[in-house]
Amino acid sequence: TKVSYQEIFARLTQANLFLLLFDRDRSQQNASQSSFRVGELFPKASEFISGATVLVPRILQAITMIAFMFHFARLETLVAILGSAIIGGTVVPINRRVRRISKLTLPEYSHLMSGLQRAASNLFLIRSLRIEEEEFNRISERNRGYANHSVASYAWSVLGRSVPQILGVFLLVG
Repeated sequence: TKVSYQEIFARLTQANLFLLLFDRDRSQQNASQSSFRVGELFPKASEFISGATVLVPRILQAITMIAFMFHFARLETLVAILGSAIIGGTVVPINRRVRRISKLTLPEYSHLMSGLQRAASNLFLIRSLRIEEEEFNRISERNRGYANHSVASYAWSVLGRSVPQILGVFLLVG
C-alpha cells in the first residue's frame, strides 16, 4: 500500500503542477493554495484512496470468516455480530465529530498559511504603516483556531480508536 500511496501522491502533485503552470483560470495559480494542496490535502487524499483499494479484499475476507464462524458456532457468532454492532454504534458518533472538527481544521490552516505568506511578502508595508500588532493578532487568531481544531480532532480520533478495543475486551470477557 505504500507504493500505491506514493503513486497516487505523485499523480495528484503532477495534476497540481499542470494547473499551476497551464491553467488559464488564474484562481488555481495561487502559490499558497498550491503548497497547501501538496503539503496537506494530497497526502491525506492519497492515504484515503490507498486505504480504499484494500477495502474490497478485507470485506470478502470478513464475509468468508463470518460464514465459517456461523457454520461452526451459531450462538457465539450472533453474539459477536451483536457486540460488533453495539461497538460500531458507539464509534460512529465519535467519528462524525472527528470529521466535523477536521473540516474546520483545513480552512484554518489555509488561512494561516496565506496570512503568513501575505505578511512575509508585505513586511515593509506592514512596518511602514505600523500595523505589526494588528497583523500579528490576526495571524495568531488563525493559528490558535488551527491548533485548537487539530488538537480536538486528534483527541477525538484517539478516543474513537480506543473505544472498540475497550468494548471488545468486555465483549470477550462477558
